[in-house]
Amino acid sequence: DHAHYQIAVSPAGALLDRDLGVDEAGWNLWDSQAEVATHKGDGFWAVEMLIPVTASDNDPLHQVIGKPPTGGLPWFFNVCRQRVRDGDVELSSYSPVVIGDGDFDDPRYFAKIALRGTNKKARRANKLANQEDLKQEMEGGNNDNDDSAE
Repeated sequence: DHAHYQIAVSPAGALLDRDLGVDEAGWNLWDSQAEVATHKGDGFWAVEMLIPVTASDNDPLHQVIGKPPTGGLPWFFNVCRQRVRDGDVELSSYSPVVIGDGDFDDPRYFAKIALRGTNKKARRANKLANQEDLKQEMEGGNNDNDDSAE
């Protein structure tokens, strides 16, 4: 399991992605394979992002490994903004964070996100993931409930 991934996008569409669930030396080895598109408007900019997700851990340096988020097993996320202009730094985020106590990288302050099942492909992915969990559980190989520290 991962502490979390970080994906940052600039208004120009530059992408920075890191796996913060590994040792710091390996953070930048990960490639989310996210597709981004940005749009600059009058006084604002917007980003659209497609993030591929796979249940397979065969290639841990590419894509987000895990299951699509559900109501019972949501993902935790935050959308943050850092603007530097004339030496001043302006920070804002969707989820309230305590600056100086982990800044934007503290999952304790993240919001939850889940798919509501309106997307047929997402419902199918959840169903397949749940079937795989059941199969592993029946074979005695599911350790998702192991709360031991790593």
